Amino acid sequence: VWEELNTLRTDLISQGIDALCISGDIFHYKTPSRYNPEDLNRISEWLNSLPFPIYSIPGNHDLPQSSIDNLSKSPYLTVLNSVQNMRDVSDNETPQLRSFLQNICITGIPYMPLDRMRENLEKLNSRLNPENMNIILLHCDAIPNADIKLPYKVISQSDMVNMIPNADVILQGHIHLSFAPVNIGNTLVSKPWSIGRVVKDYFNNTDVLEHQHIPTYGICDIGYDEETKAKIKYVQYYPLSSYKQAAEIFDFNLMKKEISNSVAVQSFVDKLNNEYGNIHNAMQLQGAERFMGNLSEDIRKTIQEYLDKV
Repeated sequence: VWEELNTLRTDLISQGIDALCISGDIFHYKTPSRYNPEDLNRISEWLNSLPFPIYSIPGNHDLPQSSIDNLSKSPYLTVLNSVQNMRDVSDNETPQLRSFLQNICITGIPYMPLDRMRENLEKLNSRLNPENMNIILLHCDAIPNADIKLPYKVISQSDMVNMIPNADVILQGHIHLSFAPVNIGNTLVSKPWSIGRVVKDYFNNTDVLEHQHIPTYGICDIGYDEETKAKIKYVQYYPLSSYKQAAEIFDFNLMKKEISNSVAVQSFVDKLNNEYGNIHNAMQLQGAERFMGNLSEDIRKTIQEYLDKV
């Protein structure tokens, strides 16, 4: 991860960006005790090394128990207070021109449950000045199509935009997958891949080896028209310059064999658990090898090694 962050710093500087927006989840573990002072110092040093302002909001992984009510206990706040060029732009009832550029408002809403998020989006929208370029950072359970069945409650990106129509740009965090930049009404929604955490694309039913998470950041180019009104020129996603295709790094045939072996062994263990209550009871009984009759030689060898250890 540190190598990726150092690559990211080099990439951002080479792109000549004016500011960095982080839409939550600087951290992974939600328990502050998982981070020692050395960890927090290292993160702070990295952020302090960036030669441009940073605007951020806390995500659910930045907050103990995923609750904004626990912000005071969070490592996010510790780092925020130690980084000179970093500002939290969570809405505080009075959205301000928080940017270094003319007529640009950067504000946002930290992670919170959807019902609470809906209420806060509508309140924030009423306070946004439509004459400004309003850039909103959100850590929200919003996906392109809310009909997709997921293990948690989501809304569509269209529903999200409808709650805050005065937003010109929404820079969305939380979902680790990448969605192409999309214009919904007058609002541009951007959601590149996450930089740090690698995830499977659970919107496409593909084998894990056919999918690759691409650590990505987005560049939003803003210009001004003749009336000095800020306007979006484009948003483009860039993979980290250190990114390599999985096929360049891994032997896919070997990986598929290992995965197949793992699945077969787990199936065997599950059968023993189901019949005898637990794997240890099963190992005390004679005749356990009868489960192994239809398994390939390499699977039987793996299981036998396990039995020998027991």
